[in-house]
Amino acid sequence: MDKFKALYLEDDPSMQSLVMKILPENIEVSQAHNMSGALDLLNRNTFHIILVDLRLEGESGFEFLESLKDREFPFIPSIIIITASENEADEVRSHKLNVFEFIRKPLRPEAFKSQMEKYINRFRTGHNHVVKRVGPFVIDESKMEVKLTFDHTEEPILLTLKEYKLLLKLVNNPKKTYTREELLKEVWNISSDVQSRTIDMHISSLRKKLGAVGDTISSIRGVGYSFNLDKIS
Repeated sequence: MDKFKALYLEDDPSMQSLVMKILPENIEVSQAHNMSGALDLLNRNTFHIILVDLRLEGESGFEFLESLKDREFPFIPSIIIITASENEADEVRSHKLNVFEFIRKPLRPEAFKSQMEKYINRFRTGHNHVVKRVGPFVIDESKMEVKLTFDHTEEPILLTLKEYKLLLKLVNNPKKTYTREELLKEVWNISSDVQSRTIDMHISSLRKKLGAVGDTISSIRGVGYSFNLDKIS
């Protein structure tokens, strides 16, 4: 990750120009003027951070944020709101959508630049060489990659974001049994048990991808799932 990449959704050219001048030079920024343009860029690129204006012409930034909830990102991008809204309800709603920062206009250039530099440095130091080895599992948290070791070789396993987050949650707490409701809340950020079938489908897919070690994910009848290396024969 030599280049830190940002997506900036803003329909005011003067505001876009200002932010582009303020942002640190080591950020590679892709700009979008509307929601469809931003989604198109997301389909073709990996971003580490997304900057969003809430009030777009004919659209709402919240529509865009809602559309991100079920996307499968190679990295989980942090979201920063830059808005003229003074409405406290907008800020509360943003945080419920896992927004990292809520910044009000007008921007204070030096403070904003310093804030972004601090975030980039924290991201790089916090996501550098974070490799977890658990049994045959090799999990690189900086790249969100999972590999399995077989006969001293490492084989990459291609997982969706939700499968990765499920596996990491289980691996980080071996032998702890998670209910479907807990996994829905912690991985999907929803509390309803109406969609608990979603968990079963993702676990089934994850087990298939893990092949010979898929049994490390145990099903506890009527309760939920746990991770147990004792299942490896």
